[in-house]
Amino acid sequence: MARTATATKTTSAAANNPSWLNLTPFCERYYTNAYYGLRSAWSLVCRGTMKEKFDSEEFNEMFTIVFGKPDEKKFSAQDLGDTAIHYFGIGFKDLVRKNLQSLKNRKKQIAYQQQSKTQQQVVNQDYYDEQF
Repeated sequence: MARTATATKTTSAAANNPSWLNLTPFCERYYTNAYYGLRSAWSLVCRGTMKEKFDSEEFNEMFTIVFGKPDEKKFSAQDLGDTAIHYFGIGFKDLVRKNLQSLKNRKKQIAYQQQSKTQQQVVNQDYYDEQF
């Protein structure tokens, strides 16, 4: 009779439930981005409608009252997406893209402002050195 090797099966919680399976759904991971994307879209529409009467501080305050703060998650990510579809015809992923693009633009603007300040300081320093 031939001998066969038998492996003992070990079961553990880690083997049954690997950590890479414990991902949160896409909507929940990008909730904050969608929140700010929705606020941005809504403010653009209000700004276009109200023109000079639009007050961004008042708008942000009222938006926070209605939708809560991003860390509170007063509404679900699905609710934010549904709201965007109903009022603006854009989906959840579009809200995330809108916010990420806005963030990218703000970072570029800040970098440009810092660069221009540095150049201005160099020009001022050169002017000061030329006087003496």
